[in-house]
Amino acid sequence: MFDNWHRNKGNVGWGIEIPYNPRVDFRQFVDEFPNYQSRFVGNYRFRRSDIIGTTNKVNFFAGRIIAYLSGCQYQEIHVDKRNETKKKLTLAQLGIPEADQPEFLSQFEKLNGLDYDLWYEAQRLESEI
Repeated sequence: MFDNWHRNKGNVGWGIEIPYNPRVDFRQFVDEFPNYQSRFVGNYRFRRSDIIGTTNKVNFFAGRIIAYLSGCQYQEIHVDKRNETKKKLTLAQLGIPEADQPEFLSQFEKLNGLDYDLWYEAQRLESEI
């Protein structure tokens, strides 16, 4: 996200925008943008009947959506990848020295706890189907 935000000078169309500042480094960006996914969901609690999808199972999700909308039986659908980052930046490339990375990742997980909870809940619901 950070690289995309920087490359496009903040014009990324995410719905929740961070004003662009070329002097903002990765750590500052992370601190300004916690729980990005959870902001869209709000206080909604997922139910088993909801059609939940995660990016690592997008073909499964697309098949469920098409089956639901068409009234047909489920069939997995292949979805071409779009906007895929070909070479993701490493933490070191983002200015986090290797010695600081375990502490940074721990703080990142705490800062984004709601998003991690959302991810685990979505995976749990996907696995029950």
